[in-house]
Amino acid sequence: MKNRDYSLDIIRIYGMFLIIFFHVVSVFAFQTPILSTSANATWGLIGTTIFFLLSGYLLKEHHSDLKNVFKFYGKRWLSIFPAFYLSFLFFYLLNVIQNGQFLYKGHPKTFLFTLLGIDKYLVWYGIDSYALVGEWFTAILIVLYLLFPLLNLIAKNKIVKWIFTVLLLGLYVVNIYVITVKTGKIPDISVITGVSVFWAGMMISDCKEFLRKHSFIGIITGVLALVCLIVPLKGHYLMKGNFIGLLVFLTFLILLKNAKGGKALTYISTLTYEMYLIHHILADYAFVVYKKGIVPLPVILFIYVACLFLGSFLLHIATKGLIKGIGKLFSRKKSE
Repeated sequence: MKNRDYSLDIIRIYGMFLIIFFHVVSVFAFQTPILSTSANATWGLIGTTIFFLLSGYLLKEHHSDLKNVFKFYGKRWLSIFPAFYLSFLFFYLLNVIQNGQFLYKGHPKTFLFTLLGIDKYLVWYGIDSYALVGEWFTAILIVLYLLFPLLNLIAKNKIVKWIFTVLLLGLYVVNIYVITVKTGKIPDISVITGVSVFWAGMMISDCKEFLRKHSFIGIITGVLALVCLIVPLKGHYLMKGNFIGLLVFLTFLILLKNAKGGKALTYISTLTYEMYLIHHILADYAFVVYKKGIVPLPVILFIYVACLFLGSFLLHIATKGLIKGIGKLFSRKKSE
């Protein structure tokens, strides 16, 4: 791990922590405002912004010379769906036992939404399903992976890249002030927002060397981030949340460029996707126990964290086994 960039592990862990923390606070309905939001945006929005920025940044870093699109799609599928299906299957069977029937949510056709990874996204549009694991941005991430080869081509031409950036920025603003106002939908739960933030991550990758040579930029973004977290500002909540997420991302990327890590940090970083998949539903179960008033809140939260880490670890191991099995199956078919 001599050349590993530990700042990216820290960014990944921090972004996921904000998302998990926000959802736990929301599920338990804690009344202290600072636990759910900063002065200008919720911790969940800031964490989601960091999540999309990091996704765009990493794909641009590792796949800028993309040659085999189908191989790329295959790897992206393996990075999302095996763990998604395994975690869904576990909690679905748990719900079947609790409800006493397999089709406790109605018509089986809605399983299609889960197979495609878009079930929680569609919930926001009033389409009920067997949505259990992950969040709405799983669907956005799938779209971003599908679009990446095209976005990567656009990024290779300087003129086209900047024209696209200006057009995308315009579409981002139109989405906030026109499209979502007319449709009544939430602007951050949007492919347009996802693509905009993801593209920003790709652009940061292009100027990484310049940014890291000038540490004062990280100090400036850090100070601005703190100000935005503390001082209420005017403007649309989505713009403020995306801006704060961008400032935090840049601060960590620049100032932690020489960060040292170890096996523990790296391993926790590899578990963040599994944590993302199961954190919300585990919080729902923990809240059910909390409402009974038998177990003290600190004990419940401690058990929640323990279950989150243990569940993520077991899911990670099971997913690796499944992917290995899929690999052997395809190699066998090729040899035949």
